[in-house]
Amino acid sequence: MITYVIIGVTVVVSYICFGNHELFRKLAFIPYCTVHNREWYRLITHGFVHADMTHLLVNMFTFWSFGTYMESTFGYLGLGTGGYLGLYFGGMVAASLYDLIRRRNDPYYVSIGASGAVSA
Repeated sequence: MITYVIIGVTVVVSYICFGNHELFRKLAFIPYCTVHNREWYRLITHGFVHADMTHLLVNMFTFWSFGTYMESTFGYLGLGTGGYLGLYFGGMVAASLYDLIRRRNDPYYVSIGASGAVSA
């Protein structure tokens, strides 16, 4: 069930950002803004923003393909929704740490998408 909620929220936010460049820039992972403006929320929000419909569909199809299985496995193992969400959002943050460190002084670097979370 949580897989479908994440997919739904991601599709809605991405779709809104397709037509709202200001919101896109506010949610995107820009390491410079994350560090220098202390906008730590970007480590999570960038996973809900995608470049275009193809990027969104590929990420969400891949997430749906594996996410529903992993969600039921977490339930079976007794790790529940909290463990599953920890893996998803932990993967998202972990995948961004290298860029956070390497690109923290580059105001032009922008990263978006849920690939890190989906891979986790």
